[in-house]
Amino acid sequence: MVVRSSMTLILAALAGCSSPPRPVLAPIPECPNVAAVPADTAVYDTLSLTVRPTRIYSPPVHYPDSLAAVGVDGHVVLDLIIDASGLAEPTSLRVVSATRRDFVAPSVEVALKSEFCPGIHAGHPVRVRVLLPFNFTVRRG
Repeated sequence: MVVRSSMTLILAALAGCSSPPRPVLAPIPECPNVAAVPADTAVYDTLSLTVRPTRIYSPPVHYPDSLAAVGVDGHVVLDLIIDASGLAEPTSLRVVSATRRDFVAPSVEVALKSEFCPGIHAGHPVRVRVLLPFNFTVRRG
C-alpha cells in the first residue's frame, strides 16, 4: 500500500491577524527578485499581490498509521498567514475543516515547517493569508 498526500495553496480573501510579523533580515536566495526589506504589518489577500506565495520546501506528511492500515482517505484545510520571510506564523493557524481529527496534527506540523517564497506587493515581500489544503489518499493496488 502506498500513501500519498499533497499540499497546495488556494485563494483566501481574508484579512486581520493578531501576531506581529517577523522582520526580514536577509535576501531569500531561493526566491527570485525578493530583496530584504522591513516587514509590513498589514495582512494581504492573494488578489492584491503581484506575486503569490509559492512553496519551496515542505517535509513529508506523516500519514497516521492507524488510518493508512485500514485505507482511510481524508482532507484538512488550514487557514494561516505566511509572513514576509516566507514562513507560517504559528499563532495565525486555524483549522477550517478536517474529515478526521487524526489528520490535523500531521497537517499542522508540515504547514509550520514549510518554507515559501513570500507574496509580493508593490515589489516588497508581505504577509499573506492563505488556505492550505492537505489531501490524504491511500493508493490501493
